[in-house]
Amino acid sequence: MLKVDHVSFTYAAKKVVYKDLSFSTVDGRPNCIIGKNGVGKSTIFDMIAGLIKPQSGTIVPMLPAAEIVYQMQSVPMLMSVTGQNILSVFRDLNPGTQRTDEFLATIYQENIIALLDEKFRDMSGGEKRLLIIYAMCTLKRSLYLFDEPTSGLDPASARKILKLLRDLSVHSQVIFTGHNLFELQDISCHVIFIANQHCIFQGNYEELMAHYSEKDPVQAFVDALNQDRIN
Repeated sequence: MLKVDHVSFTYAAKKVVYKDLSFSTVDGRPNCIIGKNGVGKSTIFDMIAGLIKPQSGTIVPMLPAAEIVYQMQSVPMLMSVTGQNILSVFRDLNPGTQRTDEFLATIYQENIIALLDEKFRDMSGGEKRLLIIYAMCTLKRSLYLFDEPTSGLDPASARKILKLLRDLSVHSQVIFTGHNLFELQDISCHVIFIANQHCIFQGNYEELMAHYSEKDPVQAFVDALNQDRIN
């Protein structure tokens, strides 16, 4: 479990990102931080990863960089490298201690093996994202941070990635960000809803929908933002 306690952060340009942010993650299932674009989801990831420090408050535990995998929204890769080249790069980052879990073997056989000889430039967006996230999952770490791992992907590709994160969360702490509540209907995860510089909800998907008395995920998202402004 990771605990963010009364964290505040303001950028040099006087843009306040968080005034009093508090939430806790859970073990054994993925944790999803949701919120509008620009709410500061990447900023909290940067703080959890130790790239920037909160100006007040605490994040516990603060893990060393060697225990963290952090997938940012864009991962630069040479377009001429093959899928095998990319897997080899990640293997060399952590020699001798790769994960060999059964769920990774299944993903490899069903999806990755077909990409080994294909050049990165010829892969679809979903294939690129799945390959990179798979490669990151092979690194044996305590905490995995995935910043909008399904952004721009078709539903089938997004579902594959979310299943991979779900299976990974059984072995290590997993936190990912997003803003599409539809995707969370099919995955058991802990939802952390951030708006207006603080956390406005924590719980699972069913609890979120019940809290706002909604069946439509989009309307629940809108209601959450509107109610927080009123309160």
